Amino acid sequence: MKKIVSALSDIYQKTGIECSLYSAFGESLYSASTPAVPFALPAPSRFEDNVAQERGVTYLCVHRMTGIYYVAIKGDDREARNYAFMLDAVLGSTEERLRDDFSTEEKLRLILSGELSSVQKNMFRAHFSDVRFSHYMMSLVTRTREMQAELKHFLSMIADKRDYIVTMDERTLVYLRVTDDDNGEYHSSYEFASILYENIKEELRIDLTISTGGTIRSFQELSGSYEKVIFTYKFGKLLSPAANVYSYNDYILIRILSDTPKSLLIKYFDSLLEKNGSEVLTDPELMNTAEEFMKNSLNISETSRNMYIHRNTLIYRLDKIEKETGLNLRVFGDAVTFNLLQILNTLIKGE
Repeated sequence: MKKIVSALSDIYQKTGIECSLYSAFGESLYSASTPAVPFALPAPSRFEDNVAQERGVTYLCVHRMTGIYYVAIKGDDREARNYAFMLDAVLGSTEERLRDDFSTEEKLRLILSGELSSVQKNMFRAHFSDVRFSHYMMSLVTRTREMQAELKHFLSMIADKRDYIVTMDERTLVYLRVTDDDNGEYHSSYEFASILYENIKEELRIDLTISTGGTIRSFQELSGSYEKVIFTYKFGKLLSPAANVYSYNDYILIRILSDTPKSLLIKYFDSLLEKNGSEVLTDPELMNTAEEFMKNSLNISETSRNMYIHRNTLIYRLDKIEKETGLNLRVFGDAVTFNLLQILNTLIKGE
């Protein structure tokens, strides 16, 4: 990563071109300018030769041994594109990712990134021709990079010989856990991820977040499933920051609505929101209560027990939410509508 930072700093000093460095999850790692160039990762189909341009920003995908990074360059004109290609040549990422001595882990990391051309992908496909893919896709993101080595060692100790553990960047591991369809020990990737989180918490006592992208059944699904994981992590942190395990299935509605014009989102939001409802959406205590209540299947006893509050306190908060929004969260339909309001509010803010 030091080479990337040095190159960005050198370009900025010599040309004044604003550029910033991000992880695969969109976390800011370095910026040559202030403020940083905004980051909104384009779809894999937008990239051509590691470069994509969208909404006034040019993106360069950089593959390093330590992970996948994205450089965001201000501007989406020909000049910005040329700077991206120049930076790609300086960093030598193309030559690095096609080395013949890449390990299985490194090949998987490049495939998961979704930035390989069809020809390059076929070069790696042969390596996995004998693999029967039936794996849970999960990302494990630690709070600090120092925690990653311990976590990777723990995963290697519990892993099946058919599992894969891939380092994506300094804080992110991908764990492809083989499923046993015959025994059916786990019903879903989310169930396995939840149990895995509790085991890691008990054994290692480290802070991490696990995001699941479902089950992959073929080589072709690898990069798409990892894209789901990135999406799940991003919106999981926005909508449920206190949670530690996120499932893509919980965010499909967001995926659908994210392509809707903002003006239409505002129209939907205004039609659902009561006069004082916005006050509830900005109240951390009430929002946390609503989230926990829905997470516990609208069960008052279970929610009050998990939140360590008296049931009367919970009922008071639910009544307050109903008074301000007109939505009774004890009714399934109203709970769904409230969740939709929360999603629309997040998308409108663009956070």
